[in-house]
Amino acid sequence: MKDTKTYSYLIKTAIESIDGDQWDSVTKNSSVYLDRTYLRALEGSLDSKHQCYYVLVKDKELRAVSVIVFQSAPFVYTKDKHSKKVSCHFGKTKQGYFSKQLLVCGNVFATGETGFSYSKDINTSQMGKVLIEATSRVLKFQKKNEHFARTKVSIFKEFWPDSLKIPAQLLDSGYQNYQIDVNMVLPIVAHWNSFDDYLQDVKAKYRTRANSVFKKAEGIEIISLDENQIINFSILIDGLFENVISQSDYRFGEIRATSFAALKREMGDKFIFKGLFKGQKLLGFSTAFLNGEVLEANYVGIDYDFNGKYAIYQRLLYDYVEEAIIANVSSLQLGRTSELLKSSLGAVPISMTLFAKHNTSITHLLMASILKKLSASPYELRKPFKSTFYETDLSPLA
Repeated sequence: MKDTKTYSYLIKTAIESIDGDQWDSVTKNSSVYLDRTYLRALEGSLDSKHQCYYVLVKDKELRAVSVIVFQSAPFVYTKDKHSKKVSCHFGKTKQGYFSKQLLVCGNVFATGETGFSYSKDINTSQMGKVLIEATSRVLKFQKKNEHFARTKVSIFKEFWPDSLKIPAQLLDSGYQNYQIDVNMVLPIVAHWNSFDDYLQDVKAKYRTRANSVFKKAEGIEIISLDENQIINFSILIDGLFENVISQSDYRFGEIRATSFAALKREMGDKFIFKGLFKGQKLLGFSTAFLNGEVLEANYVGIDYDFNGKYAIYQRLLYDYVEEAIIANVSSLQLGRTSELLKSSLGAVPISMTLFAKHNTSITHLLMASILKKLSASPYELRKPFKSTFYETDLSPLA
């Protein structure tokens, strides 16, 4: 087996500084979040607190065998209060929240294994060692550059249940694993050619609920917006988004309307931005990515003053289902939060595992305490489809 020292590691802080042909040779048919168009759009729209690191790994013959993306971003926990002795190590924001700059292999704005890809010239076992070595080199790279925020916590987010070798190597190298919020996933069945086909497979009770949502949302329009329209509504979009994230226990990096506009410009139909309107008034929005055979729901913004009256959030969830059917994908990933509501759509929870390593004991204790609290709250899993539907071979629905 090759030693990681037989590879060279090129670290850049701008995707345009990386050889595009070499990068693309590894990321071809990989995650949309490793596409250079996505990375260029994201990188150009983030604030100074968020730094990207791109690692191109080459073998002795100077062939690209792996690409790795790291993001350094502020993690702000808004819920628990800690003693002054602890908080002085963790850092405190002006709002009185606790904050820490984290180094993430992956994407703080997406769920799943979005941080790396590798070619057939390197095996999974060796890739785990490469990831650990790349993390060490990025941390050293930070120390050599005074204008880059230093990080004392490294994170790999998030691995699916069927990932085995790389997580095992992370554990062996001192990382701890945390079962975080589940990803709610709805498999899209082949015979669903329209949203009505989907409704025909659900029980009468859940069909009645869906009809009630559509009745409340009567007169509501959900419209796809282009780059210019996103910019025109940017102030409202930022406000609607703030409404949602202000209810979360934590913030991890910041993304705004300018980022959505840049993503639409660079990615076209692969990035979906929809506005929910009542007349000329924007009351909500949703974003999603077409990622191969998967539609990944991303962010929503909601005017909560009208959410109850027009069932805005539920209407946006049903729109995700319809969009996934139209896109003819194999599954819809609805992400974390609102597990009960997403379960009532037919989505099932898939466990995700995050790995973190802390350089100091006090940071370890505090981050470990917080990460353990990010797991999904207990909820009852709904089964909205007819019993005959679950008798077919529709894993993981069965």
